[in-house]
Amino acid sequence: MDQIPPDKPQRVQHPLEAPPPAPIPQPQRTMVRIVGPDSPPVAMYTIIALNVVIFMVDMISHYALTNAGAKVNELILFQYQFWRLITPIFLHAGFIHLGLNCYSLYLFGRQIERSFGTWRFLSVYMLSGIAGVVASLAFSPGASIGASGAVFGLIGSMIPFLYHNRTVLANPQSAINQIIGLIVFNLGFGLLNNLLAGQGTGVLIDNWGHIGGLATGLAMAWFISPRLMPTALVSDIIRLNDTSSSRIAFAVSLITSLVLMTAVAVIVLINRVSL
Repeated sequence: MDQIPPDKPQRVQHPLEAPPPAPIPQPQRTMVRIVGPDSPPVAMYTIIALNVVIFMVDMISHYALTNAGAKVNELILFQYQFWRLITPIFLHAGFIHLGLNCYSLYLFGRQIERSFGTWRFLSVYMLSGIAGVVASLAFSPGASIGASGAVFGLIGSMIPFLYHNRTVLANPQSAINQIIGLIVFNLGFGLLNNLLAGQGTGVLIDNWGHIGGLATGLAMAWFISPRLMPTALVSDIIRLNDTSSSRIAFAVSLITSLVLMTAVAVIVLINRVSL
């Protein structure tokens, strides 16, 4: 006779045994969008277009604009052609020179104008460019043209912006390190190029113009760069509002202009007294 296997014993919970833990509900993940200041880069595109138009007119006129507007120390110091402190910012020596400056302006200028706003962007660009010409006037005897000093000022302005907003921006220190590396590389390349050019193998790069523009962009942005502050979450959007003062930005721009004019006056007086 076959044996009938006993039924499988059923587990019975002991009255003192703790019940099994209930599953922990997982929170639903929501996508949060962060929105910061976003001024359209109108000034940046306008400057690029202006550079291109001026270059084409300069070529057609056999470089009459360059002859009338380049930084030439003797003409600024002794004939008081002070417009030459501004006009070199919009002049270029060839297609490569124009292309590199316009590409650099496009690469860095878009984000800077979006974050700083148009007027602060223009202040940094123009005053850094003029400061570059003033530094070149003081330390470099050769004639020069180009927007490099203004572009260096924009690049330098990114460092204070990233530092002041390091608590709300992602990886600010990494970005600052990359910018510093870019600045060191370009200044080093300019120095090496000038050493080779001194042996008759190239065109001189106005490193003093770069340094003057860089220092001005750094100094101005320390005071006028936006200070971003997150506001309350609304419809899955965190807004970063600029809490800086437009009055401070205006004051710093005005003071910078006065300092540059004073620097020009001092340079003119020193050179005239030395004769």
